[in-house]
Amino acid sequence: MLFKNKSAIKWTWPWLGIILCLLPTGCEDKSTEYYNRGCNYIDKEQYDLAISEFNSAIKINPKLFRAFFGRGNAYYKKGNYEKAIRDFTKAVEINPKYLYAYIYRGLVYNDKGEYDLAISD
Repeated sequence: MLFKNKSAIKWTWPWLGIILCLLPTGCEDKSTEYYNRGCNYIDKEQYDLAISEFNSAIKINPKLFRAFFGRGNAYYKKGNYEKAIRDFTKAVEINPKYLYAYIYRGLVYNDKGEYDLAISD
């Protein structure tokens, strides 16, 4: 037996998980960092940088519906309606309850003059 003192094992085990999370590779999901930076770039109207950050977030976590929404918003602000619709649609596919994706997709359809699709969203 490696450990003779079982109480030492009970005390050490929970701390091991915490220590591992503090290592550089850590437990934190980097996609959240990229997503937050993308949102900051949107606020600064730096849409190309925002798209790049959202791309990085999506690459790490392809189920991060908010990253698809954020990238779609950046495309929308740039006037790239087709890519915006694609990303808003993907956000809805991942999370059908995410209302903002429907609203913004409807705004894009409205701006394109596709009023029936805008109303359906």
